[in-house]
Amino acid sequence: MLRTCAVSCARAGSASRAARGQVRKLSSQEVGLVTPNPTAASKPPAIPVAAPAAAPAAAPVVKRTGSSLRERLASFLVGAGVGLGLGYYHLNSEVEESTAALLTAIDRLQTRLEKAERKK
Repeated sequence: MLRTCAVSCARAGSASRAARGQVRKLSSQEVGLVTPNPTAASKPPAIPVAAPAAAPAAAPVVKRTGSSLRERLASFLVGAGVGLGLGYYHLNSEVEESTAALLTAIDRLQTRLEKAERKK
C-alpha cells in the first residue's frame, strides 16, 4: 500500500526535491500506517507515539536577602531628586510671594512720600 504526499527536507532526504515541491510516494511504514487486517477493520490505524522527553533538572534557586549597593544608591538618588525638586518649587513660590509683598510695601511708601512732599 503506497500513499502520495508532499515531503519535507527531513523526510525526503533531499533539499532540492522539497524546495521544488516535488511529490514522492511513501510506503506505509514511512507514513506510520499499518496494513489493513480483516479482523481489525474497525480499529483506526496505529500511530507511533514518541516518549515524552524528560524535563531538564532546574538549577537551585538562590534567594538573596537585602538589596544591593546599586539598588540602594538608585533609591537614594531618586529620593534626593524628588526632595530637591519639591524644595526648589517651595522656595521659588516663597521668593515670589516675598517679592510681591516688598513691591506693594514700596508702592505704599512712595505714595506716602509723595503726599508728604505735596503738603510742604
